[in-house]
Amino acid sequence: MMIARLNDRWRVVDDPLQWMLQYRRNKHGSSAEDAEDVWGGRRFFRTRTALLRDVRELCGPVDPSALRIIASLPDRHA
Repeated sequence: MMIARLNDRWRVVDDPLQWMLQYRRNKHGSSAEDAEDVWGGRRFFRTRTALLRDVRELCGPVDPSALRIIASLPDRHA
């Protein structure tokens, strides 16, 4: 389940074990007109502190409302 879309290339999703920071890329061999987006997990987190740290380090400019959503997550993944 998606928690927050950080920008055009990054998002945070939730699964039963952890939060995941995912990066969007075009599927190999696709032209720009018919490119199929593929989201892949880049980092995996059990704590909000680590998630926020890596969002700041990796994701570039982030939507402020997405940061507020992440900041409101529990300290640890359930």
